[in-house]
Amino acid sequence: MAGLRRSTTSGALAAAVLLGLRDVLEPPPDDEPAVVVDAPGEPDDPAAPLVLRFDPESPSGTVAIVREQPR
Repeated sequence: MAGLRRSTTSGALAAAVLLGLRDVLEPPPDDEPAVVVDAPGEPDDPAAPLVLRFDPESPSGTVAIVREQPR
């Protein structure tokens, strides 16, 4: 019985160490959702599935418009 208890404790300790290493080496993914809004006005190119309006002065002013494709 002592051998089983010792191996179970060792296994639990090894699992805890490996989980700690995983948290350090692989940080949790950024699950923050993207902001989705309806774009007012006419699109630049109605046939383009993606339009990027890049603002080099202000990254927060950069907008990507992704259109749903008809099925």
